[in-house]
Amino acid sequence: MLTDALVNRLLASRLVPSEAKLAAIESWRRELASAAWRGPLHGRLEWRLADASRLLAGARHAARC
Repeated sequence: MLTDALVNRLLASRLVPSEAKLAAIESWRRELASAAWRGPLHGRLEWRLADASRLLAGARHAARC
């Protein structure tokens, strides 16, 4: 089950490369978007994943420049 704590652990990890983090975040976003049942935490997780995606994509873009 996807939780805020799991997202935080992934983002804090120094072992997981940024590209892999971004891929996992985007995959989770797609899974949440296609979920038939929407619980009370879905909105918060969607917001958190979108924020993490922007953060990682921005860092990736900055590293290329």
